[in-house]
Amino acid sequence: PQADEDGTEGLGEAPTVSTYNAYAGRIVSEHGLRLGIEPDSRMLSESASWQFAHEVVASWDGDMSDITVGEASVSAGVLATSGELKEHQRDVDDLRAYYEGLLAGLETIPYAPRKRSLGDAGKALRIKAKGHLQLLPLVEGYTRLKAERSALDFSDQIAFAARLAERFEQIGEGERLRYRAVLLDEFQDTSAAQISFLASVFARGEQRPGVIAVGDPHQSIFGWRGASATTLASFRQEFALPGEDVTPVASLSTSWRNDQAVLDVANVVAAPLTQASRVPVEPLRARPDAGPGTVQAARLETDVEEARYVARWIAERRAVVSADGHERKAAVLC
Repeated sequence: PQADEDGTEGLGEAPTVSTYNAYAGRIVSEHGLRLGIEPDSRMLSESASWQFAHEVVASWDGDMSDITVGEASVSAGVLATSGELKEHQRDVDDLRAYYEGLLAGLETIPYAPRKRSLGDAGKALRIKAKGHLQLLPLVEGYTRLKAERSALDFSDQIAFAARLAERFEQIGEGERLRYRAVLLDEFQDTSAAQISFLASVFARGEQRPGVIAVGDPHQSIFGWRGASATTLASFRQEFALPGEDVTPVASLSTSWRNDQAVLDVANVVAAPLTQASRVPVEPLRARPDAGPGTVQAARLETDVEEARYVARWIAERRAVVSADGHERKAAVLC
């Protein structure tokens, strides 16, 4: 390839850009027959997935004596449980064994209201665990229904792609020949299944592409769908080069948007996260020409008072035209 104007060597062709799930979906569509998945399997939308789950729930005639919510909530529970199992690479039998073990342990604790024991909390936990156990056959029914109708949901893409890449090495070999460099963005929002899939594809064999993961463990906000900032630490081990224990870390810790006072507050707030992180995170630094900045704090009793306070604060500053004549801008994060 010819060198670019800045002297670096170009990629030679336009890069491939994809979400993790879309990339996994391509792997499943191309290689799914190895697991008995038809290439033309229908991808379910969120609403279609809910309809599948609700169909299973509405037609279920098994024991539901320990489930105290309605059909809609049970359907949502089936979807959530199914998705979490796939994101954590577990199956229904694993979860069943966990709840049965939990109940066995709880049975050894006497129920003693108003005394210093588990008391009402233990009783509520027993009921909840029994309800979850009764939910598991519905999760299995939802999985069967998808298979019968050649349908996949969002979590199936990563789960099946990970299984394919782990079982069939030639899939990864082909992908590693296709890409010279791989950039994995927002890696703190990946799940156990996603890193297993990506490692099986890009971190095996002798001929590997260059792989960089970009992420911030302080910004992991998708725990509700199985994501965990610990995948950043796992990346350092899974993608370490032969003969090395972990991959190196390069920090991008200079903030080009904020003055010093704002970053001082941010570093104090983030300190507990930094201490708990398994990946080294440097404190934020201001740009060389940053000003001292100011930070104001207010404590208000109600959300209405807070909204009025913020609106008034912004209105007062918008009323003052900046020195260059441009309107001042503001952002509200909540």
